[in-house]
Amino acid sequence: MAIRRYRLYASITATGAVQDSMVFQRPGKIKQVEWAVGINSITDNSAVTIQLSRSSVYEGGTSAAGSQITASTISQVTSWSNFVTSGLNSNPIIYASMCNDPVSAGEKLYINAAVSGTIQALTEILITVEE
Repeated sequence: MAIRRYRLYASITATGAVQDSMVFQRPGKIKQVEWAVGINSITDNSAVTIQLSRSSVYEGGTSAAGSQITASTISQVTSWSNFVTSGLNSNPIIYASMCNDPVSAGEKLYINAAVSGTIQALTEILITVEE
């Protein structure tokens, strides 16, 4: 089996629309998802949640426990910002998650996001797939 790496990139702002997508050319298994996210916020109480998902729409919900992850979500990161005075808050995320999710040839993955406040999140996702 061969190991292949895929890269997705997004510059996320106030919109929660699909940020990027990819289609697998061969069947395989996602073995790892690596996140590198640079976040800038200029407002108090801003937040961003970014999902790598099989769904083309953001699937975050709320419950008594907080955000839910659905079966379509492969990996997710969240950042909150809270400061008293105005200014710029920078909040990076470096994260890797191990997976064992099968994918089919022709299957599509999406980067979806939900944003509150004034925020910019430059996002790069590296996906390691065993084909």
